[in-house]
Amino acid sequence: MRKTNSIKNFRMYCNSYECPEYIKRYIFRMNEEEFYNFFKEVNRAASYLIDEDYLLYKLFWILKYNFTDLSKELCDELCFNVEGYNLDKIISDDKLNELISLYPSYEEYF
Repeated sequence: MRKTNSIKNFRMYCNSYECPEYIKRYIFRMNEEEFYNFFKEVNRAASYLIDEDYLLYKLFWILKYNFTDLSKELCDELCFNVEGYNLDKIISDDKLNELISLYPSYEEYF
């Protein structure tokens, strides 16, 4: 079961012991509409990934700043890849190309 494939699963994940405290703190102050919009952003960004746990880990850094497009922030994290992750285990080439096509300024990095 993927954590982000439905709002029910995402809510269960956010209320579980598995969910990192930084995500819990972030959503604690959200009303239902804000939570739903955040879920849509997370679900959209996670749809590009083989390993959605990468996104949930990266949220630690992303949530520190205001953002308007979580997929763009994910693209930033993949582009700079400061931890040196093997991207083949995180995102397929097709999905990476699809994500990059949304933000053409990143093409020079790949």
